[in-house]
Amino acid sequence: MRDSDNNNRKTRLCFFNTTRHWGGGEKWHFETASYLASRGHMVLFVVRTGGDLHKRLANHQEIKVVPIAVSNLSFLNPLKLQKLTRIFRAEKPQTVVFNGSFDVKLGAPAARMAGVSATVYRRGLAVPVKNTLFNRFLYGRLITHFLTNSDATAHILFESLVVSNHTAKTRTIYNGIELGRFKPPCRDLSQNDHGSKLIIGTAGRLEREKGHEHLLAVARRLKERQMDFKIVIAGEGSYRQHLENQIHNSGLGKEIELLGFVPDVERFMQQIDIFAFPSLWEGFGYATAEAMAASRPVVAFDVSSNREVVENGVTGFLVPSEDAERFSEKILQLAKDPELRSRMGHNGRSRVYRMFDQKKQLGKIENFLCKDVLGQ
Repeated sequence: MRDSDNNNRKTRLCFFNTTRHWGGGEKWHFETASYLASRGHMVLFVVRTGGDLHKRLANHQEIKVVPIAVSNLSFLNPLKLQKLTRIFRAEKPQTVVFNGSFDVKLGAPAARMAGVSATVYRRGLAVPVKNTLFNRFLYGRLITHFLTNSDATAHILFESLVVSNHTAKTRTIYNGIELGRFKPPCRDLSQNDHGSKLIIGTAGRLEREKGHEHLLAVARRLKERQMDFKIVIAGEGSYRQHLENQIHNSGLGKEIELLGFVPDVERFMQQIDIFAFPSLWEGFGYATAEAMAASRPVVAFDVSSNREVVENGVTGFLVPSEDAERFSEKILQLAKDPELRSRMGHNGRSRVYRMFDQKKQLGKIENFLCKDVLGQ
């Protein structure tokens, strides 16, 4: 059978994500489900009642939404298990895609009881899973396939967890970036729009693992070298007050600005000269890839998936984890060499087109979820 015929075969899919708030995993599930529904596949979406996904999907014309009330102990509730089993039997999904470990515990047993052909655990978190007896049962017996957003995520997932033949069951498909949203600058990238002041930007949740405190250390070093710069940080989170205190106590109020949530990421990327990414681990650095799509050079720690996104010395620089001195040196190198900034920016956009273009990645996901996991 030709690929075109295979791709036209419609599949019944279910996305299972009961996370309360919006994050990278929810963005992936929402965009993937919407794309597959637009392709004519029959899409069911199990969500948490009243959660962010429920709200965003409420008026979606092509996706059937099933809200459920969940708690931390829902997976122990036999009535909840029976309800989900009835839903799966009635809707007859061929493939169910789970978001997190909580969703696997809650929905995978019901999918098995309902006779679902393929159960896929989509992992976007680059942290280990404990090798408990319960986890070996869940992931070894109830999950048929694994989908990860980077090779680093796949490696870390099975670092401790023992699942037989996991390599053959696992596929890495990078997150997709809508390149058209990030127009290449009309101006010469070797010139900035801020006079002599260099604008260094980062974007991400204000949480400890995002490593923002290391940018304070970088700022102190740049200030000691009398560099004219400003660091702008886009994002919100539980670490905001702590960072505000640290910025104040360090006397860096003029050099660092917390912008809060920034809805227009494209405009933010266009206003900076260098993208700094001090995250301590990443499943896939969305913001880094977006910065590259906007033709911005990147400086990041050489951890987890960063080395899969950033090509060291070509689209930016990777430095040893938590090494603020080396991080500062690379910022200074880029500050002094506008032609290097321009070249790396152009290289970054080309890399995003080759490896992370959204249309290409969604096509790979469609083949995987609608064809490969079903043995077609």
